[in-house]
Amino acid sequence: MAENDVIEDRKKFYNEKHGSEINGCELKKSSIQSDFEKMILHFSPELIAVSCLSVDFSFAINFLRPFKQKYHIPIIFGGIHAILMPDGVLNSGISDFVCIGEGENSFPDLLAVLDKGESPKQ
Repeated sequence: MAENDVIEDRKKFYNEKHGSEINGCELKKSSIQSDFEKMILHFSPELIAVSCLSVDFSFAINFLRPFKQKYHIPIIFGGIHAILMPDGVLNSGISDFVCIGEGENSFPDLLAVLDKGESPKQ
């Protein structure tokens, strides 16, 4: 499958109605937005961590925008898109932090700093 085909297939996946079947995957019949909001209300997260590819970034910021506005939960982006375009991720208005490199090493440090109520260094 060519790169453009993968991108178009991914866009199609995100635009499909719930309850549809795409590439053998049956999508849930409930709204992913309402499911995500239920998770926020149940877990009361202090931080949302997102890892995404460039092809998923637009979906991620559009999906998270209403939750960011409503709940004001800090969001950190990691993954290849954040590594390649950290300024674009920060300028999206959704991401508070960007993880560049291996999150296994830096993410616990960020959590410790935030837990102390301190501001992380750049």
